[in-house]
Amino acid sequence: MFLINILMERELKIQELFLNIRKGLFLLFVVFCVSYLFVAIRQNFVDDGFVLDYPEVEFKGDLSIDVNLALADVRDILNRYGVLLKPKTFSVNVEELKREFEQVSWVKNISVVKEYPSKLLLVIEPKDIVAYMFSDGEYFPVDGDGKIIPASVEYRSGLLITGEGANENLKDFLSVVKKYPRIWNKVAYLQYINNLRWNVFLYDVEDGILIKLAGDNLEETLEKINKLDMEQDLLKRNISEIDIRDINKILIKQRNL
Repeated sequence: MFLINILMERELKIQELFLNIRKGLFLLFVVFCVSYLFVAIRQNFVDDGFVLDYPEVEFKGDLSIDVNLALADVRDILNRYGVLLKPKTFSVNVEELKREFEQVSWVKNISVVKEYPSKLLLVIEPKDIVAYMFSDGEYFPVDGDGKIIPASVEYRSGLLITGEGANENLKDFLSVVKKYPRIWNKVAYLQYINNLRWNVFLYDVEDGILIKLAGDNLEETLEKINKLDMEQDLLKRNISEIDIRDINKILIKQRNL
């Protein structure tokens, strides 16, 4: 009888042990499901940010402005959103942050990559620069839409433009002149005159050729110059100026020897 009681008590303890194990496993399963659901909701539905380490910034392509100025713009936006405040446990709205960066003058595209649990990667693609606007002794990058990036830079190379309205009319001019590689490949400097017409400097300003274009019929005037160059190597001659402001006549000035 005594032996039977011992065996029954042992069996009850074993049953209690298995019951406790089952309860523990069930509790772990519940915790896992809740955690997974919480992350999924935040990542896929709410998208309201996450606990953040210091953001990483990567530039994809050539910067048109000084890298320190670019990083200053980045820091300014991140500061406004509190991302750089300490402690680094600020919940950032990624979509709002992306829209804010898209308003920056030199930014073409940006992707905000979230790497849970705590990393934020900013991949910024700068705008393509087609020219540099010379104004008041300073050089400013101009993008493909003719918009000036308001950050003075050190000019090294590239197309120079000047004159009121030059940047606004540049896109249309480039769309035409690029049809004539014999001319376009020699263009160094463009001057917009009286908000009406272009002076085109080939090779360089001092020793190159100045072409004075008309205020209208741009394609027709360039076509005439291109034809003369093909037939007579006009742009290889020792000339300093081609005046075609009157579409019906071309005045050519020889260079002083």
